[in-house]
Amino acid sequence: MKVKEVKVVEDCFDGSFIREFILDEPTSEDFIKKLSQDAILEYYKDFPRPLFKIKKKKAYEIKGVIGNKSVRVIFSRYSTQEHVKDLIQKIEKL
Repeated sequence: MKVKEVKVVEDCFDGSFIREFILDEPTSEDFIKKLSQDAILEYYKDFPRPLFKIKKKKAYEIKGVIGNKSVRVIFSRYSTQEHVKDLIQKIEKL
């Protein structure tokens, strides 16, 4: 999977910042399971639109819906631009 674009959504008062990652393929259950191997996965597959959250402590939280071509990433105030690059690389290796 490739990250086609990273859009700035907003910067928050607590120092965190939000980005939308636009992907070249829709998200899948297999994708989120691989992406969350070193993080906490919350997956609500019985929702009408299956929702997931992937939380990596002191780094980011990813939110999305299975089948969409984008995910919203909330980076913590401890994150750096390197965390953004690392996440892009991680997604593109899956």
